[in-house]
Amino acid sequence: MKLIKSLSFALVFVFVGFLILINGFTTSLINTTVKTKIEERLTNSKINFSNIKISLNPSNFAINAKLNNPKFFFKNKEIEVKKISTQLDFVSIFQEHKKFKSFFLELGKTDILTLIPLVKDFNSRVHQQFLARVLSGYLEGSVSIDFDKKSNSKFEGNLSDLTVQVYENL
Repeated sequence: MKLIKSLSFALVFVFVGFLILINGFTTSLINTTVKTKIEERLTNSKINFSNIKISLNPSNFAINAKLNNPKFFFKNKEIEVKKISTQLDFVSIFQEHKKFKSFFLELGKTDILTLIPLVKDFNSRVHQQFLARVLSGYLEGSVSIDFDKKSNSKFEGNLSDLTVQVYENL
């Protein structure tokens, strides 16, 4: 009889926990860890956010994490970030190496000359090409990266008031 009560209690506890995860919860307990990891990866950057919303996506059994009210600065210049979210494999959260499934970033209208130095951290060859040719302009859009399917990554957005240097032998 005690075993049945214990199993019933455990089942109810798991069910309630599963419902809470699906609906999501907001926490600020891991803000410092996330902030430190981002700032280590992107030198000369500062990020602030109020908290993180964590939820479970039952269709692909992944943990969704969204930074609420993000403010991002690179070399003391603000880059308007509207949304930052990522998906982690649920099983990998219990392992030392975390497996990211996807990443999403939405940018507000940002001076492209502010973004060009940020490109250097990812691809120095492309950075040199942009630095030599782009004179001014604004970028607004979103980046979606699917780590499982590299070909599924995309950027959608708008360039406005773009001024580039064109060489004679175009």
